Amino acid sequence: VGKQKKQTMSVFLSIRGEKGTSKRIQMPLSRKPGRRATVLLLVLLLAAVPMASYGAPLQPDDPLFPQQWNLFTPDAAEQELTPDIRAPQAWDITTGVPDTVIAVLDTGVELEHPDLNGKVWVNPDEIPDNGIDDDGNGYVDDVHGWDFVDNDNVPDDPDGFGTFGAGVAAAATDNGVGIAGIAWRALVMPLRVRTIDAQGRSRANVDDVVAAMDYAREKGARILQFGFYWAAPVLDATARQKLQQAVERAHAAGMLIVAPVGDDAQSGNPTPYPAALPHVLGVTATDRNGDRLEASGFGTFVDLAAPGTEILGPFRDPPYATAVGTANSVPTAVA
Repeated sequence: VGKQKKQTMSVFLSIRGEKGTSKRIQMPLSRKPGRRATVLLLVLLLAAVPMASYGAPLQPDDPLFPQQWNLFTPDAAEQELTPDIRAPQAWDITTGVPDTVIAVLDTGVELEHPDLNGKVWVNPDEIPDNGIDDDGNGYVDDVHGWDFVDNDNVPDDPDGFGTFGAGVAAAATDNGVGIAGIAWRALVMPLRVRTIDAQGRSRANVDDVVAAMDYAREKGARILQFGFYWAAPVLDATARQKLQQAVERAHAAGMLIVAPVGDDAQSGNPTPYPAALPHVLGVTATDRNGDRLEASGFGTFVDLAAPGTEILGPFRDPPYATAVGTANSVPTAVA
């Protein structure tokens, strides 16, 4: 994807349904250090999920599903390569691994959003509202994650962006409400690590992000979903080292780490973090034609491309909105 080419290796995965029909999928492996092992983890996760029989693709009853072109574009259904991810066909194979926890590192998650009902992770080792750190992890009453910005146990979302990413990946599906989340069985762990200032600029402290990454790892999350990035000039060597060490700890624990490659291709295409680090899958954005968005990052730090324009998802106010950019491609890549 983009202007730079890189040599790749490939693995092939055969998926067999109950009726004996099989599909062979080719997956390219980047030669960037650590990335081949990460993509192989995706293969193993696919191989481990329960298989459904082939038949008519599942069509959820969520009323906004017809507007989610990134999941299914009827006009392109007969094309060999489509701009959407063919979600109904994927759901016909599997709706995911039960209770897979996606840690959402962003502006928080609106805990009461109707499309996230029953989809927010609950800490099984914590007794709500007793004022005691029951699980001894240093966070009191962290029932639904943690707010690392305000240092409290209510990781709600005053800005809406974390809610958006959480919902695109794992909103309640086939429940007659709002949109269809891609990962039907996944749960989201809200970890608030960034804010949006009055000028619309994103602010995130590396120490908060590292603490959130360690929290997610220690509490058993399988995936780290970043809803933001730092351009290279913003992080000094010390900050990059802290971030790299946190990535290494997460990778050693078997976690999948996914981050956007940024939207600065027309402004020098700076190196994005954490996407450029080993063991992190960097995601760029594509449009309705399957082409990279002009502003989306390109280069050796790109591992995957996913739809990233006019993406519909849950928000705070209004309750649903559309968005564009690589951060909005990440939830699709995650799920």
